[in-house]
Amino acid sequence: MDVFQAIHSRVPVEHYSDIPVEFDKILEIIDAANQASCAGGLQVWKFILVTKKDSVRALAQACLNQECFFSAQFAIIVCVEETPYENLYGLRGKRLYAIQDCGAAIENMLLAAHAIGLGAHWVRAFDE
Repeated sequence: MDVFQAIHSRVPVEHYSDIPVEFDKILEIIDAANQASCAGGLQVWKFILVTKKDSVRALAQACLNQECFFSAQFAIIVCVEETPYENLYGLRGKRLYAIQDCGAAIENMLLAAHAIGLGAHWVRAFDE
């Protein structure tokens, strides 16, 4: 699948099959995230991979009970260390560039998942 086909055909998926996802595919998705552009080449994002079904379902509570967690086989939580952004770019780096870079990494993950035949959903609503 070329990138334009992936962009135009990807849709958010909220209900998943119970077929386990191969670990190699999960690594492909995370690798795609690591290829995202980022301010100053910092790449100080962190990815927390959650694979235990009970733990994935428990994330629903922190994410305003979004249904996608009840059938997902895994979740990837995207975090960022803000200090390097603030050190390099000041408050703008901390409050804007760090968030934008995570968004770029997430979009790469969504497109990669779609390209390898997996559904994905970007959860943006959560209780910090």
